Amino acid sequence: MVAAFALAACESTRDAVDRNMITRDETKQIAEQPFKDFNLTHDEIPALLQTAVANPYAAPKPYRCGQIVKEVEALDALLGPDFDTPHDADSGITRQKAMDAARDGASSWIPFRGLVRWASGADRHAREMRRAILAGQVRRAYLKGLKEKLSCRAAPVQQTASLPDRKH
Repeated sequence: MVAAFALAACESTRDAVDRNMITRDETKQIAEQPFKDFNLTHDEIPALLQTAVANPYAAPKPYRCGQIVKEVEALDALLGPDFDTPHDADSGITRQKAMDAARDGASSWIPFRGLVRWASGADRHAREMRRAILAGQVRRAYLKGLKEKLSCRAAPVQQTASLPDRKH
């Protein structure tokens, strides 16, 4: 009984550690932060978000449920889950704080970092990226409102792997 409890505790701890491990891509993001501060590299603003900045309230073309659902899904892929999406209680907040601290640590050696970011244009690009993300969030909310107005049904969940047939 005690062994089973200890095994279950180890499994849940391993799941929590796996969920909070920093991935290779995240390590790359941390290492790139000083280069972003000098504006030697930066993330491009996706075309869908650039379109949202231009006019977040533009009617989808064609003005049909399928197009609206498709665009909401594309925005979800770029922006992450919206408030109406079920999520974990921690929801990656601890992980995000750790990533932010690591990025700050990677750039902490830069004297007058704020001035460097301003002079290099990195600060301006970061503001443009935040504005594009906000426009994407507004666009997604607008499209979800249209979806309600048109009484569109939710997109069917696609199965990624088929289950093996069971023969009894």
